[in-house]
Amino acid sequence: MAVYRLTPMGGRADEPDPDRRILVVEDDLALRELVVTVLEDEGYAVIAARVPLDAAALLEQVRFDLVITDGFSRTGSAVFTSTADVLQAAGATPVALFSAHTLELDAARAAGFRDLITKPVDLETLERQVRALLDT
Repeated sequence: MAVYRLTPMGGRADEPDPDRRILVVEDDLALRELVVTVLEDEGYAVIAARVPLDAAALLEQVRFDLVITDGFSRTGSAVFTSTADVLQAAGATPVALFSAHTLELDAARAAGFRDLITKPVDLETLERQVRALLDT
């Protein structure tokens, strides 16, 4: 299980609350590191997991304010089943689906996701979606 630092690199008064914890679940190392870095630079405390099993274990031990998880599927139709453990372990914590598959937001919401973050990721859009998810 790969776990990254819990505290942001440093912050300014106008940055998001560093006590807001985000769990990023992504198997692609380069993308995982990019998302972690971007969110830490925004002032969030970020933990990363490579696979849903590790994420579910972390969700049992640490309180998160948001989970962003990859779909972990080669086909769009299997995305919702491959992420079921993460959704269940997250409980009331909002979970955003991070996927390259063409999916409908309504279908993602019906499966339990709060939002859909598309790949390839636009960093400004990611930052905006994360802020919106944390403000709800």
